[in-house]
Parts: sequence; C-alpha cells; structure tokens
Amino acid sequence: MKSNILAVTIFTAISISLPSCDWLFGKKHEDVKPFVLKGKWTIENVADSSYTERNNLGLLALAMAAKDSEKLTAEFLNDSLLVVDKDSIHYYFDSSATAIFVKDDTSTVRLDIKSYTDSSMQLHAAADSLFYYLKRR
Repeated sequence: MKSNILAVTIFTAISISLPSCDWLFGKKHEDVKPFVLKGKWTIENVADSSYTERNNLGLLALAMAAKDSEKLTAEFLNDSLLVVDKDSIHYYFDSSATAIFVKDDTSTVRLDIKSYTDSSMQLHAAADSLFYYLKRR
C-alpha cells in the first residue's frame, strides 16, 4: 500500500512539473518578426566615432543634410538596388542580419547593423568610423 501511494505521488509530481518546464516540450518561442530592410528610410544622423579629424566624409554628409530642408533618403529595393538621394548603387544584405555590403564602382563597404527595430536602424562603417542612424518612412 505504501509503495502504491509513493508511486502515485511521484507520478503526480512528474505529471504536474513536466508540462510547466521546457524539458519535455521544448521552449516555445514567440513569433519573432524578421528584420525587413526593404523600403524607404531617412538618414537622420551621421556621426563620426573616431577621435581624429581624418574623416571629412561625416562632416560633408552632415553639412549636406543640414543644407537641404529635406533629409537624405535611402530606399532598399527588392533587386539589390539601393537608391540614395536619386543615386543608385548595389547592395547585399547578410541573411543573418548582421551587415549590409554596399558595392560602389570600385569598392565594397561593409555596414554593420548595430541595432534595429521595425522603425529605425543604426549602421556602423568600421572602415571610416561612421555611424548612420536611419528611420523608416
């Protein structure tokens, strides 16, 4: 009789604890929306993270953005074409959502994705120490 009560107690404890843990059924992940790059973005800010003044590109981009009443726009199209303020260049989006490779006529620039949400993205170009802050339109 005591062994039956012990067996029923152990069986009940296991039956209650297994559904509540992820060991038997695996962890159920909430639906994570994939990062969608395609679409229109505005370049809100360009910041230089270097400590030297060797980069004039960041200052030029900021001056251009401040001069125009409209902010610079970037549109990522389905056919790997990036349109930046009416100029077209090709890009490649890393499937692990860690980098965007922008191919110019002679070179390829890697832009690391530092952070992103549905409405904003922060890119970093390690080659010239620039941070780009983009916001979805």
